[in-house]
Amino acid sequence: MKNFEPSFSFPEEKEILPVKPEVLPSTETEKAPNGLKEISQRENKLIEHVAEKFCQSSIDLRKRSAKLLTAFLIFMGSTTAYAEGVAEKTEAPNKDDQNISQMLVGSHEKQDSKFDWKKAIEKIELSVSGRFENVRDYKTSMIRAEQLQHEFKKILYYDTGFKQEDGTPLVKQLNKGTASIDNGPEFEVLMDENYIIVENATLDHGEVVAKRNNYFTQIYLETVKNAGNSNEFLAGLGKNTENLSSGEKSRVLQRVASALYGTYNFDMLKKGDHVAISDEETFKVLQRIYVNDDSEALLNPGKLGICGNISTQTVKAAKSMGLEAWTQSGESGGSTHVWTGMITDNNGEKEIVFMQNNGDMIPTGTLNYKDALGIIERSNESVSALNNFVGNENETLFSVESRAQENVLVAANVERTEKILEQNITAGEFTRDRGLEIAVSPDVQEFVLTREHVGLAMYNFIDTYDNPYQAMQAMQALRVNTVFSGEHLAIEGDVTVMHVDMKNFTESSGESYVDLLGRFAVSAIDNGELTKGEYGKLVLNYGTTLQAAIKNSLRQKNVARSTEVMGEGSVGARLTYFNPNESGKFYMGVSDVVSFQTDNAQEQNIVPVESLRNFKIGANVKVNEATILNADATRNEYQWGNENELKIGMETENFVLGGEYEKADSQFERFYPDSEKITGKVGYKKNGWEVDLIGFKEVQQYASADKADNYGAEVKLKIVLWP
Repeated sequence: MKNFEPSFSFPEEKEILPVKPEVLPSTETEKAPNGLKEISQRENKLIEHVAEKFCQSSIDLRKRSAKLLTAFLIFMGSTTAYAEGVAEKTEAPNKDDQNISQMLVGSHEKQDSKFDWKKAIEKIELSVSGRFENVRDYKTSMIRAEQLQHEFKKILYYDTGFKQEDGTPLVKQLNKGTASIDNGPEFEVLMDENYIIVENATLDHGEVVAKRNNYFTQIYLETVKNAGNSNEFLAGLGKNTENLSSGEKSRVLQRVASALYGTYNFDMLKKGDHVAISDEETFKVLQRIYVNDDSEALLNPGKLGICGNISTQTVKAAKSMGLEAWTQSGESGGSTHVWTGMITDNNGEKEIVFMQNNGDMIPTGTLNYKDALGIIERSNESVSALNNFVGNENETLFSVESRAQENVLVAANVERTEKILEQNITAGEFTRDRGLEIAVSPDVQEFVLTREHVGLAMYNFIDTYDNPYQAMQAMQALRVNTVFSGEHLAIEGDVTVMHVDMKNFTESSGESYVDLLGRFAVSAIDNGELTKGEYGKLVLNYGTTLQAAIKNSLRQKNVARSTEVMGEGSVGARLTYFNPNESGKFYMGVSDVVSFQTDNAQEQNIVPVESLRNFKIGANVKVNEATILNADATRNEYQWGNENELKIGMETENFVLGGEYEKADSQFERFYPDSEKITGKVGYKKNGWEVDLIGFKEVQQYASADKADNYGAEVKLKIVLWP
């Protein structure tokens, strides 16, 4: 058997002749090529020359050296072509290789760089809180003004001269009834919705006496008839009601307000004018309505003023009858408004009652003024953010806040300038944390993201407590914040869009609307070392903050202006002593706040007033490397009274303890309560995070009211991401 033997045949090897150096194109030049095109041209010549040699029969393409040379030429040509393409797309100057190199290096750095979270968020704060309050049930309802009574036969309408939203004329009901002169024969009269005669061709002169007038209306008519001037009219009201209860006196006051409402000056409202109307002028117009020289006085009794004038005269009439009364400004239907407040008794129990310009009374069922404002807000279906001022018949006193207004101001980042100023002069510089804050409570959820120059906040409120004194059913707000600061000057602005769902007066859902609120603040600070030596040093920080805010209602139902404005400024200084080794510091600070408000309800001129004086002393001492003690005492002098505050605290390496005591002594207990509040804090911290437990108890007492206890608790988690 023959064995199988494989055989292989190879071509005969031939001697490879060396390539002569002189036939290769020279790649050496006296200087480097000027650009990519020159490099490409020389490479192409080299590739062409090598390709010609490969075509010769003396070259064995299977040899490793030939394969490596081929691969190198392909790589060289492709990289040069790629560089040329990049140069054409980027249009680099002169398209030289140096610019391309710089561009490629920069691109490489951008691709390799990662997002720096340290520049985005420094810390995260999470808090969960709750509050328990003693809130009374609200069971009362509006008391309509009882007008002159007539026997109505049919309903007519008349053109008011105003336009509705769709452009059609605004018409109102005109009532046809009967009246008599000096108990003479009855005749027909035409009256508007406030029972003011607007047309009567047969009436000559004399006193108009309505049929079936109630007892309180008779008192008013007799007082007007027998008075010779405004002083006698006010004195007569007091004398004729001296045996009535406060509730009965308020019914007489309703008739006064209703008569004043008949003199409402819509022309003044349209023009936005505010003028003072004298008592005598007001009395003459009221008297002419019922004791007339001619029929024209009945048809056109005279136009006096607007809501501020009417409420001022109503307060004077109320006080003449011995009632405690005041003016209150705010918002109604998206427009600024002024009405009357007073104290009456309801079945032997005192309560705050508000009266509209037409005489309608809104009992609030409470003596808590913050809560009472919530009831009138429900009646007006509006929340005022910047225009809630209490006043008397002569001047505006100070601002007050409702529950709903507090929510609005927090959502819009509007706070007292004194707080902004204190933060600045305490640090001696402008500080701004880059972080995320999330606060959750049963009725409020707040999300705030803050960067170096911009911030975004979302605020959501729902009345989960079902509080009858909270005027809002719900509110959603979106706020954008911008800050630019240097060493000595900072500018900050906020724009907030708010969607509000109101409650109405009958517990059901009320009107929904959108408000736009803008805030602008400018702060300036400076500091300097007064002394420095072996006994320590003194440092003085001082500054000022100015703030303005404007709210515009996007509802345009009323002819009155729908814009609210606020202005405030603070100036202050803080003197700090540092001991020689700077292990402790002692400080004292003062500040003064000037706010702008109207001078009175009638003229409403904007005037500056000193709204707050602040004085503070404190110390911060480092006991050892891990323990710090701090304490400070503050006294605030407001327009309504004084508030004293004491804080103490201790920090160790892992624990935080703190306590706070606040006491307010009010000179106007009707609007601001006497109060005491105790707050405690316990915290634990480690490795850049801290958890705090905070609780408080507060006792408040308004004038003529029982003490009310409120409680609250909060859990707060702070995480410093890059300690």
